[in-house]
Amino acid sequence: MGDMADYYSDYGCDPYDTRSGEFQGDDRRSKMKIENIELKVVGVTFDNENGTSRQEILRSMSKNSPIVLKREPFNRYDSNAVAVLYVDQQVGYIGKEYAKIMAPMMDKGTQFTAKISKLDSYDGKHYLHILVSEGGDK
Repeated sequence: MGDMADYYSDYGCDPYDTRSGEFQGDDRRSKMKIENIELKVVGVTFDNENGTSRQEILRSMSKNSPIVLKREPFNRYDSNAVAVLYVDQQVGYIGKEYAKIMAPMMDKGTQFTAKISKLDSYDGKHYLHILVSEGGDK
């Protein structure tokens, strides 16, 4: 398990070659596959627009609960938004730094799967970490 920032630096997927300063395009990225990247879901302390509490939803979840990632290209705060859902209820978002990597891939048809790696709480608040991979279940 790593995080996507490590994935970028370890596998040279950044479209700019930091050594030469030249743009590399998407060629290297197309050869890489995202597998088991652990991400902390953000926005879990907010309520949904329909008034449902994301914290209450998280309280009802278990480690085996199904997770779905949904692209939100028309999100008013971030055009790269990727929502994290449990049974059609939003529990949060993929963080902006990772969403900007995943969103263009999703827009081009790449499918991502997600599963819970950790459900935890701190100071009365519930938090969620997920493992994200391209394609089907691993």
